[in-house]
Amino acid sequence: NNNKSSAADRTVAISCFPQDTIGMTAFSPEDCISPSLTTLEENGASDVDLAEIASLFRLATQPTSREELTQVFELGYKNAEKWCRRELERQRQEEDKLRQEMRASFL
Repeated sequence: NNNKSSAADRTVAISCFPQDTIGMTAFSPEDCISPSLTTLEENGASDVDLAEIASLFRLATQPTSREELTQVFELGYKNAEKWCRRELERQRQEEDKLRQEMRASFL
């Protein structure tokens, strides 16, 4: 009998829409993989570019070309890579903080 818990320690949301523009407040930024407004700016959209948001919505809800779907996939892949790098850095910072607290408790 294996007594391992099947519950997840953490839930991470994935969205093709920027978290901060659609009001996805149930997840903290570190628990959400989505394009940021900065990512959209890097791809030529301003932080209030409603046309870009409308385009993402159209791509997510209507039939589209293979090229457009490939672009959405590639953008999502880049967003996931950025999230992974940020997550690794966040974990390193937490580990460093824990080590410092442990050292301080031994002194």
